Amino acid sequence: MASQTPSPKKLPPGKDLKLLGHWWQRGEPPDELQPRVLMDRWVQDVLRAVLAMYHQLASVQGTNIPKMDKQLGTLLRPGEWNTGDLVMYRGVREKNQVLESQWMGPVRVVNKASPSVYQVAVRKGAKRQEKWLHSSQLKAWKGN
Repeated sequence: MASQTPSPKKLPPGKDLKLLGHWWQRGEPPDELQPRVLMDRWVQDVLRAVLAMYHQLASVQGTNIPKMDKQLGTLLRPGEWNTGDLVMYRGVREKNQVLESQWMGPVRVVNKASPSVYQVAVRKGAKRQEKWLHSSQLKAWKGN
């Protein structure tokens, strides 16, 4: 049974090894390796640029995250309501097809799933629907 490893007689000539040795001694690659070296340099430049961009983004995020948390905290002030309270809800009127949301109501809080999710009873004509809304979509009704 013959071995699958090549014997020293079957090895290819050492021309490639001489070229690599020449390259290391003189400091420049041979002509047939130039495109690969240029590609390697380009890849290294791209990696350096991506790393610099990553560090810049991380530093900007570090300063902006507290600002975003502060702004979001004012927008999403959790308001707590009890069953039976009158509130206004943010919705879109289907009749006018206006894209901006408007405060509609007053509607009565029917159920409370959590401190931030409420079920309200909405009247559409003679029908009564019940919608689940987040507390950010509700505000207190300041009416009679």
